[in-house]
Amino acid sequence: MFEFKSHLQHADTLIRLLRHAKSRPEELRRFQDSKLRFLVASAYHRVPFYRSKFDAAGTGLGDIAVRGPDRCPCGAPFSTLKSIKGRQMDTCVTPDGRKIHHWELIPMSFWDMPWFRRYQLVQKTPAHVVLRVIASGEPPAEDLRKLESGVLEKLGPTGTFDIEFVDEIAFANSGKHQACRSEVGSESV
Repeated sequence: MFEFKSHLQHADTLIRLLRHAKSRPEELRRFQDSKLRFLVASAYHRVPFYRSKFDAAGTGLGDIAVRGPDRCPCGAPFSTLKSIKGRQMDTCVTPDGRKIHHWELIPMSFWDMPWFRRYQLVQKTPAHVVLRVIASGEPPAEDLRKLESGVLEKLGPTGTFDIEFVDEIAFANSGKHQACRSEVGSESV
């Protein structure tokens, strides 16, 4: 594996390393993975915008993706992921018994609302959902109305929805952000 003593390398050093690695694809893959991890960690720690988006999405630096073939076996010209090991999220159970991912409950417009820093969706009962939010400022009333109507549309006529503004959202025992927590005994996805 290619280990750099510092993060600065001369271009000719990298070219020599890459030429050497062509004959050893696994070494090249490990090199690429280490560089990608370095890039993501740098973005997370040095750019507040990226950190807030990673945290809000529940994506952590400890999540690991394993690359698959460079070309998909189906013939599409795209690289693939063999597996992703990250946190598991609870599913939400609707009043009519359907199991859905929490992203299906939250309207897409929520992701573009600039006032939230992190959230956690907590399902108390099949008909009652609470969105816990750490906000960076006072959210516009129109945003809150859109959020509520979008969630209630998915829950159905018996559903109830609350938004709680909090200063802190506790991390799971794993040390990772848990974006969805179900208290109705749903299975993890």
